[in-house]
Amino acid sequence: MEKRVVNRKQAQHRKARDEEFTRKKRISSIKLLVSQNKLSRALSEIQRFLEDYPDNSYGLFQEANIMYLLGDIEKAKEKFQYIVDNQLESQYASLYKLGEISYMNEDFDSAYKYFIRNIETSPYKEKYSIIGVSRIFLETGEYDKAIEVLHKYSDMNDLDVLIQKANALRKIHKYKEAYEILMNNNFDENEDTLRDYYIIKGIVETELSMFEEAEKSLLTALSYSKNKYENKVKTELAYTYYLSDQLDKALELAQDVMDSADNKYHGKAIIILGQIYMKKYEYEKAYDYFVKSLEYNYYRDPRGYLYISEVFMIQRDYENAQKYIDEFLRNSKNYVYNNLSHLRTAVIGVKTNDLEKVIENISKVNNKYLEGKNVEDYEAVNTYIKWKTGKKINYSIYSVSQLANYSIDRLIEHIDKEHVINDLKASFDKDINLEELVSQMPELLDDAMLISNRYYEKYRLRYDNIGEVNGKKVNTLHVVTLPNSKKIITMYPVYDDEKQNVKEIKSKVKQKSQIDKFNQKYRKMNGN
Repeated sequence: MEKRVVNRKQAQHRKARDEEFTRKKRISSIKLLVSQNKLSRALSEIQRFLEDYPDNSYGLFQEANIMYLLGDIEKAKEKFQYIVDNQLESQYASLYKLGEISYMNEDFDSAYKYFIRNIETSPYKEKYSIIGVSRIFLETGEYDKAIEVLHKYSDMNDLDVLIQKANALRKIHKYKEAYEILMNNNFDENEDTLRDYYIIKGIVETELSMFEEAEKSLLTALSYSKNKYENKVKTELAYTYYLSDQLDKALELAQDVMDSADNKYHGKAIIILGQIYMKKYEYEKAYDYFVKSLEYNYYRDPRGYLYISEVFMIQRDYENAQKYIDEFLRNSKNYVYNNLSHLRTAVIGVKTNDLEKVIENISKVNNKYLEGKNVEDYEAVNTYIKWKTGKKINYSIYSVSQLANYSIDRLIEHIDKEHVINDLKASFDKDINLEELVSQMPELLDDAMLISNRYYEKYRLRYDNIGEVNGKKVNTLHVVTLPNSKKIITMYPVYDDEKQNVKEIKSKVKQKSQIDKFNQKYRKMNGN
C-alpha cells in the first residue's frame, strides 16, 4: 500500500516536472519569436499558451507586452493594469510598462506615479523605473532633478544609469561632461546595454561635431541592433549624416527606415527627410514631409508643426509661421522645444514690428537651454528690445552699432577684413570693388536666394572669383542683413554649393581700377 502511494507521488512529481518543462519550453519559444520580431506569430502562440494556462502570470505579461510591441497600446494597457490590480507575480514589470505607455502618451503625471510606485513597492532594484523618472524630468525641463534622481535611487556604477546621466547632461548641452562619463568607464555588459551605450555615445559625438567617431559608434550600435532596434539606430545615423552634410547617405538611411514594416521610427525618420530637403532648399518637399510627420503618432511628436513654421518663415509668411508655432505649443509638453518656440515667436514679433509680442515672449525664454544660432537670436532680440525702448546698449559691438546707427563706411571697413568663421578663413578677391558691390546689393537681393530667416536674414548669390576660402578660389557670396531691411550687416565669400541655384551677379559690378586699389591701400596704411 505504502509503495503504491510512493509510486503515485513520484508519478505526480514527474508529471508536474514535465508540465513545468513544457511550460518553460513554450515560453522560451515565444520569447525567441519576439526577439526575431515575429510578433503576430508570437501573439498567436502566447494566446494558445494561455488557453492551457489561463492564470500564468508570465504568460499574461507576455501577451500584454507583445500587444504593446505590435502597437495595440490600449489593449496592452488594460492587460498590464489587470496584472497590477490583481497583484500577480509580474505586477512590478507591468507597473514599469504602464509608466512607459503614459510617458509615450505624454501623460507625465501618470507615468511618474507608475514609476515611483514600482520603485517604492518592488523588492528589486527597479533601475528602469528610476531611469523612467529621470526621463520625465528631462521632458519637463527639470534637468537638475533628472540627474539628482539617478544619484538618489541607484548605484552610479551601473552602465544603464551612467548612460541616462550622460543623456541628461546632453540635454543641458554639457556634451563634454557627457562624453567624459561615457569614455571613463570600463564595462562588460549584455548586448542591449552595449547597444544603448553606443547609441548615446554616437549622439553625443554628433553634438560635438565628431562626425567620424559618431558614425563608428552608431555603426557599432547597429551591429548589436537586430530586428526591432535596427531602425532606432538607423534614424540616429541618418541624423548624423544630415548634420555632417552627407545628405545622400542621410536620405538613403531615412528612406530605408520609412520603407520598413516597423513603423515605430517612421515619425522621426520623416522629420529628418524634411530637414534634408530644407538643407537642399527644396522647400515644397520639406513642407510635404513635415505635414506627413504629423500622421505618425507611435511616439506623438508634434515637432512637425515647428518645422512647418520654418518653411513659412523662409517665405516671409509670418501669419502662418505663427499659426503653426501656436499649434505646436498646444500639442507639446517638451520644455526644450517650447522654450525655442517662444524665441521663434519673439523673432516673428521683430519681423512684424510688434514690440509687445517680442517682450512678452523673450521673457519666457530660458537661455540656459539654447545653443548655437539660437543663442545669437536670443542676444540679438534682447539688444533690439533695448534699442527700441531707449535703454543703454554696447555700441562697441559692430552689429549693435550698425543696428542703432547704420554706416556704409563701417560696413565696407568690416567686410574688407579677412573673415574667420570656425576653421574657415574667407576674404574677397583684391580686384573686387567693394564700394560698388555694396551699392548694388539692395537691388540684387530682390532676386537672391533667402536661405535663412531667423533674426538676421541670410542670402546666397553667385559671383565668379568673388574671393577665397582657406586659399581656395570660390564663386559664391554669403550676405547677411538686419531684420526687415536691405541694410547689410556683413558679407563674405563661401564655398560653392551645387545644391544652390543662386543668382549670377558678376556683370552687375565693376572691377576695381588701379586708382581704387591705390586709395584702398593708402587708407589701410593710414588707419582710415
